[in-house]
Amino acid sequence: MVKNYLIAVCDIMGFSQQVERFDLMSIVSNSIELLKKTIHHSIFKEDFPDKSPPVSEIKNQNKIGFAWFSDTILLYTLEDTDENCAKLIETVGWLLFENINNPNTRLRAAISYGEAYIDKTEDMYIGKAILSALKLEKDQDWSGCALTYDAEKRLPTYLKDGNGYTWLTYYDVPLKSCGKEKLLTVNWTYGSHIDFIINWTATREEPSEEECIKYPDIVRKWKNTKEYHDKACFWCKRKT
Repeated sequence: MVKNYLIAVCDIMGFSQQVERFDLMSIVSNSIELLKKTIHHSIFKEDFPDKSPPVSEIKNQNKIGFAWFSDTILLYTLEDTDENCAKLIETVGWLLFENINNPNTRLRAAISYGEAYIDKTEDMYIGKAILSALKLEKDQDWSGCALTYDAEKRLPTYLKDGNGYTWLTYYDVPLKSCGKEKLLTVNWTYGSHIDFIINWTATREEPSEEECIKYPDIVRKWKNTKEYHDKACFWCKRKT
């Protein structure tokens, strides 16, 4: 159906390298299964699933649409209401937070708003709003989520004014195309945490000198992500 949607496009960072380097079934049973659990938890906010939930169960609610192809996850409002828009923002925030410290499932996302043709029965997703989110998602030089200006304008004021709602904050977003641009972002740091460190890998906090030379783009994204946490974190600011 052609109508207006708030749309989030999420990309699994470094997924192509995972597919090229590792056994496919190990990726499915580890990275993909973890992501399904975090998607379920981010939408339903119930106990974290012990087992990987089926996609049909994730879709069994009336606020957030969901589709997945390879390394791209699509989330969208089923109805264009303020309540559903707030639900989408919160869902993306939890999803980013719950995967930020797993190098194999870190996500980069963007949220746009506008007209699209979505037929979930036929798995068809077409529209400028989707393209706009895809473009901004690819342009960001970190693991995080920025909103387009159309998405920012669609959100009700109470989500943006900082009056007790902390999932959104303005930030100078690092962009590949133009350096930095002040945009509204989903503040994934609002996910509750204590002594939070964004590790380089599951076993090391920092990259080696050799890795900094060999993978400068990846290291830069990781540093930009850490810097966002240090500057935007609601919980860490409360401790100082």
